[in-house]
Amino acid sequence: MGTPPGCSHPPAGRWAGRIGRLRLLLGSALGAVLLTSCVAVPSSGPVTEAENPVTDQDLTIRYVAPGPVPGMSPSQVVVGFLDAQQAFPASVETAAKFLTPDAAEAWRPSSRTVVYEDARPQGSDATVQLVARRVAGVSARGDYRPAPSERLGPLYRYGLERIDGEWRITNPPDATFVSSSAFLRYYRPYSLYFPDVTRRLLVPEPVWLPIGASLPTQLLLGLVDGPSARLGRAVSTAVPGATEEVSTVVGSDGVAVVRLPASAGSLS
Repeated sequence: MGTPPGCSHPPAGRWAGRIGRLRLLLGSALGAVLLTSCVAVPSSGPVTEAENPVTDQDLTIRYVAPGPVPGMSPSQVVVGFLDAQQAFPASVETAAKFLTPDAAEAWRPSSRTVVYEDARPQGSDATVQLVARRVAGVSARGDYRPAPSERLGPLYRYGLERIDGEWRITNPPDATFVSSSAFLRYYRPYSLYFPDVTRRLLVPEPVWLPIGASLPTQLLLGLVDGPSARLGRAVSTAVPGATEEVSTVVGSDGVAVVRLPASAGSLS
């Protein structure tokens, strides 16, 4: 089953090497800047508090994926569909344009996340098979499951048909396909906390979720959904179900206003 990644355990072993090299490069670059401009670095001054603290989302590169263009081949449509799912802030609006109308209406991209790399579409005309390395799967609540094998192999078979002369996908998987590089850029580790059976301790359960405006609601939904089966009966939850009625809005003061279902009225 594997151990979900946390702050001290990256989602895949080889990613740790990449991050280490990135830190080394950044450290070298910073050192070069300090050496060449040390005379301009102030050595004294007051400590002030920033009015608008910088967040992870502020430091993340925005990406607006292009939509379909006339004359795309089936393989190009599949590549475009995958690329559109890497958009940030997260949105599936452009990705849905690569689907037939019926497929777009039935598509459920929030059901789960598939992390992949080395994608290679193969085939033509009405069928395109996506060959890639499956890195991990992430449930809707953020439970991370590394792939048992990271070998290159068939990941999904897309069916296509012509709509007004243009190829469109008919059978998208109920998932969001995210490349390993996009996962590192846009997803962060968090913890959901559940009381133990004595109601004296809180037990953290790690999850991976995309940063953005919907993050507070996603964390809340994970709490309301309750602990995963892997925690067994070691923990409990006092929050009822009915996750479809749960939402949250975070104000400018950082306070979250939570809307729970009517059944939560009995809580202390």
